[in-house]
Amino acid sequence: MGVNPTDWPFYEGGTTVRAAKIETLHCHPPTTTERGWWSAELRGCVRFMLMQDFINTHHPAIGGYLVLYEDGYLSYSPADPFEEGYKLIDGEEKDNPEVREDPADNPAGVDHGRDQEVETAPQ
Repeated sequence: MGVNPTDWPFYEGGTTVRAAKIETLHCHPPTTTERGWWSAELRGCVRFMLMQDFINTHHPAIGGYLVLYEDGYLSYSPADPFEEGYKLIDGEEKDNPEVREDPADNPAGVDHGRDQEVETAPQ
C-alpha cells in the first residue's frame, strides 16, 4: 500500500471506499509558528499527517480505519463497525477517487479531505 490515500485498498460495503488501518498515532503539539497535528502510521504504509481539526471531529483511535470515500471525503471508522460493514475487494480495478483540494483554502498545497487537511510524509 502506498502513502497516498488513492493507493489504499478498496473495500465494499454498500458503497466502495479506500481504507487503511491505523497502527499508531503520535501527537505533534502546536508551536508559535505551526498548528498542532498528528501522524498516523498505517498498516502497509508510512506516516500519514492528520490535522488537529480532523482529530477533534472524528476522534480516531489505534486499530480503527481512515476511510476515503469516492467523492474525496476523508473520515474515520472504528474497527468493529468498519470490519462488520466492509469487505476487502481483491483484484478489482477501479478509478481512483481524488482527495478534493481548494487552492484558495490551501496556499501550502497540502492535500485535504472535506473537513481536514491531509499531508503524506516523503518516502
